[in-house]
Amino acid sequence: MVLCGQLSDRLGLRDGGHRFTLAIGLGVTSALLLGIGFLMPPSVLQLMVIGAGAFLAAGTTGPVGSLVAQLTHPALLATAFATVTLANNIFGLAPGPWLAGRLADMGGIGMALAVCSLSPLLAALCFMLARRRLANDPV
Repeated sequence: MVLCGQLSDRLGLRDGGHRFTLAIGLGVTSALLLGIGFLMPPSVLQLMVIGAGAFLAAGTTGPVGSLVAQLTHPALLATAFATVTLANNIFGLAPGPWLAGRLADMGGIGMALAVCSLSPLLAALCFMLARRRLANDPV
């Protein structure tokens, strides 16, 4: 998380849009790695691919923090970071295990992991929409 945040800050020095590009790339790459990893036969290589996908999925929090710092007025930074942390927990960390468990009960653990590995693509789509919105923002 911290490494991806530092990378995002460095890329954002030249152009703030690079922060969005990094977040989109992390989301797409993590979804691909997780999808491939969950389809592989059990092995050490499978664990390495899944671990890399999980690392990159967690890495999107770095660009998010960087974007919040870039786009928020300094007087509101604490509130903005608190809101991002709350949203991460309410929409991701809290329902994630419950959703994965429900999917596993309905279709097996393999299907649940495959479906859950698609969530970084949803995050990448949100970053694409946010980048487009920011580019069209007159402010």
